[in-house]
Amino acid sequence: MKKLSETYKSGMYRSLFLVVILSVANTLSLTMPGAGLVIALAETAIWIFYFISNRMDDFILSYFLFSSTLIESNLFSVGTRDAAIYSFISLPGLAYYHIFFILFIAYIRGMFLNGKRVPVIQNRFSTRVALIFPAFCVVTFCTLAADDNGVYSLPGLLRFVIIDAYNVLWFCLVFAITWDCIEESREFIFRLKQLFLSVLTGVTIAAVILILLGKTHSPNYTATYLQCPIILFFSPALILFYDEKKHGGLYLLSGIFSILIQVKYTVGIPGAWWITTMLFVGAFYVRIIRGLVKSRTSVYFFCIAGCSVIVFLGGIVGLHMLLEQESESYIGYKLRTFMNIFSISGGSENWYISLGASIGIRLEELVNIIITYSKNPWFLFLGKGFGGSVHKYWGINNWNVAGATFSDVEIKYGVFSTFHVGLFELMINFGLAGIITGFIWIGDCIRSLFGTNKYLLIGTVWALIFLYFFHSMFICIACLC
Repeated sequence: MKKLSETYKSGMYRSLFLVVILSVANTLSLTMPGAGLVIALAETAIWIFYFISNRMDDFILSYFLFSSTLIESNLFSVGTRDAAIYSFISLPGLAYYHIFFILFIAYIRGMFLNGKRVPVIQNRFSTRVALIFPAFCVVTFCTLAADDNGVYSLPGLLRFVIIDAYNVLWFCLVFAITWDCIEESREFIFRLKQLFLSVLTGVTIAAVILILLGKTHSPNYTATYLQCPIILFFSPALILFYDEKKHGGLYLLSGIFSILIQVKYTVGIPGAWWITTMLFVGAFYVRIIRGLVKSRTSVYFFCIAGCSVIVFLGGIVGLHMLLEQESESYIGYKLRTFMNIFSISGGSENWYISLGASIGIRLEELVNIIITYSKNPWFLFLGKGFGGSVHKYWGINNWNVAGATFSDVEIKYGVFSTFHVGLFELMINFGLAGIITGFIWIGDCIRSLFGTNKYLLIGTVWALIFLYFFHSMFICIACLC
């Protein structure tokens, strides 16, 4: 156990160093595509080496490391969707297909081969995925045969089915490989937790460096985006790990700094960021109170930790009050719309309008999914399969803002398939199975909010909001395993 602890300590610093270096290097390569290509090729070569060597622990851990430290969103990072960004999951001529193909082969090998390379189907999670995914392929084919909402016959809509199928299978492959590694090795669990915390901590340190290097951009006068790996979004959750025996103070400070950074700069989706950060802060206080009740020996530390967060949150509110007076801050606007959820003094109609288009459209997506199932109840049982879609039956917000809400082809035909919340994707694509899974995750989220499983809280929050929207957030899959 002592040897494992020493390995954990040395591995922590090594992982932290790699995360910082890769995050900064990938961001700097935005202006040097050649350098980005070299980094991506080197990472891919290392990853393939682990695959060929059948070192599955290193294979999946390096996947999480390389994917978490890359720049994925062109729009958030450079302000345009047309910029060429080379990374571990985006190579010229290959896009992300090389990653998908190798993950698939690794999954097949894990399902049919045991550690002695003897061909035999293993009774593991991999085998279950092999049954689940094809079942929903059949559902998809049935939906296409019925030409629901014209997805099959109208030009340009079929690609949403393909994209959904790719993303779901990618999610399942990573989940299955990670789950099987956890079942096979206790040491892997230590290494996985170590890497996860190193990623959240390291990307926060990298964010500070990138701010000092001026790696920000302002597409308009209301928003300032930080060019940084988008996994920074979840770094505020580090405050939950303040009580770790090793590096607890580092996690607490990193979480607080992450909150302060993202009050000023956004890496994208600031509305969702406020919601997740408030949940993490709430869970933090639950743990503080529980610690105060159970142990008086740690009262001083708990009070210091709690007071520090209070001070910083007070600073956040004060900052946005100031920004509201001087100019319209995009992040401040998102905070105000979030706070409007809890203000119903002006009546239900005014309350709904005050939520703004961002939250309003998401609520309308949910309502229209429910209306769709009420009009076509036979879809409720198994869903519509990959690329499930709805028409807009109800809503006061404008869904037809090109490049902001839905794609041009969806707006053209009035058929909407790209929902903005992971839970809604589950509901429309998988019917009752998706709805039940969503309720299970919601229940797990609530229990972990008031419980002790910090990883599960992060994992369920990520799955309910993002699911497979950003591949550079897939390290959160580890929190669900």
